[in-house]
Amino acid sequence: MSKIKYKGGCAVMLKLPEHDQVELDSLRVQARQSEERSDWRILPPETYHLTLQFVGRDLSSEKISRVVFSTFLFAEDEAPFQIEFTGVTSVNRTSKGSYLVAQVIKSNNILRMRERILDKFAQMDVKVKDGFGFNPHVTIAEADPGRAWPGELPTSKSFSVDCNELVLKYGARRMSIDL
Repeated sequence: MSKIKYKGGCAVMLKLPEHDQVELDSLRVQARQSEERSDWRILPPETYHLTLQFVGRDLSSEKISRVVFSTFLFAEDEAPFQIEFTGVTSVNRTSKGSYLVAQVIKSNNILRMRERILDKFAQMDVKVKDGFGFNPHVTIAEADPGRAWPGELPTSKSFSVDCNELVLKYGARRMSIDL
């Protein structure tokens, strides 16, 4: 079976609506105002999402089909979902880069939602290849690996955002599914 090779892998994400980002806008404005942040790129709000589950890289076309079908089955049973933010930002570092992220509360609801998508994948014999623990967050800015955030990290009061859209990402492709 041939493998589809693409950059970025495959993931199921909750998309944050652009019209409901007052507090995230505040964090983004604070990040922009930070001096000496020329090494950091502030991300546009239309890219804001919470990765619910990373599936893997270099998936076969058959496995991509099962992921798409599983995600649609999952979305049929879901309702719009509220993401709760702590108001705290931090810098996450990986071998691919440094990321300024808005921390999300790891609530029982979000953990149950993640379990439900994994159940749908299991029903379709989709095994995820996710080497990271679940650390719910939304990325606000990014930089090359090893970069520290210059100055104070942006903060806000705790807040929540209602999500009514699921996005399935595979490579450069995006498929939106209403909840």
